[in-house]
Amino acid sequence: MVDISSDKSKIPALVDALDRKLTYLRISLTDKCNFRCFYCYGSAQEIERTAKLSLMSSTEIVDLIKVFGSLGVNKVRLTGGEPLLNPSVVDIVRNISEIPGIKQIGLTTNGFLLKEKLSELIKAGLNRLNVSLDSLEREKFCEVTGVDGLPQVLEGLRAARDSGAFQRVKVNTVVMRGVNDSEVGNLAKWSLENGFELRFIEYMPTRNTLNHAKKHISEADIRSKIDLELQPDIGNLTSAGPARTYKVDGYPGRIGFISALSQKFCESCNRLRLKADGRLVGCLFRDNSVDLISMLRSGMSLDDLAYFVRNLVAKPEFKDEADFTESGFRPEMKTIGG
Repeated sequence: MVDISSDKSKIPALVDALDRKLTYLRISLTDKCNFRCFYCYGSAQEIERTAKLSLMSSTEIVDLIKVFGSLGVNKVRLTGGEPLLNPSVVDIVRNISEIPGIKQIGLTTNGFLLKEKLSELIKAGLNRLNVSLDSLEREKFCEVTGVDGLPQVLEGLRAARDSGAFQRVKVNTVVMRGVNDSEVGNLAKWSLENGFELRFIEYMPTRNTLNHAKKHISEADIRSKIDLELQPDIGNLTSAGPARTYKVDGYPGRIGFISALSQKFCESCNRLRLKADGRLVGCLFRDNSVDLISMLRSGMSLDDLAYFVRNLVAKPEFKDEADFTESGFRPEMKTIGG
């Protein structure tokens, strides 16, 4: 049995069946969102259905992170839905910052509420930030998100950059053919000039992307729209994560690519995901999530839960290499946070 209160150096790390060391946990704080991006929300019925999920309390969220921290996880990212809609988000960040072994606390947000909550989040211990932004054109932004919120998002981005609390604020852009692919060049230049690290993300098949094949655009095609000489950012080559990052001489920002389809990164995957309803996910393209929150609510100790998790992730049927074309499973991004 794993003793959560014991010396962390003596606790077996989380290692899966492919001998990958798992050090990164993404946890959804809520299934709710104040945006309605069509690749997350397909219909009003989908919105109503997810709103009825039994979500974790802030205490339960922190308790589960303690379990993973005891097993060697050192990086936690808070997602959603929109995590800033969770009224306890600042307290959650503060409590995570007090867990031994957790070195990085990140947040992925749509940025709409970022400016008003930024100062408190930084004081609480937030040290990594990603903001989703699919267009710099106000009308198109509204078309994608369902909200006329571009000015607020840009204000939040500037405030985060100017705070000096983050090594570099990252911007996530999902590129969609016929939607925002014509903006790739402008987005790249904007991020480079303003000191952001913008990562172009290939459009992935999810439960709500019914026309995935029509909207998908490969990394090669995305690159062809950037008329700049990209140089590998050597300083980022060893950083964990699927993004490959590049710099351009004379600019403070960076450009990255996350290409789940054309440049698969399963073999280096180091992450687990905890859904807003407390189910642990080993792989986005496997329908095999495990309900941890019910175990916690039934009275299972954190030590026993840690023991269970360590054995669970070692099973090949829970976390292996999965291809969406083979599995046929489509993740529901609004409850898992990417």
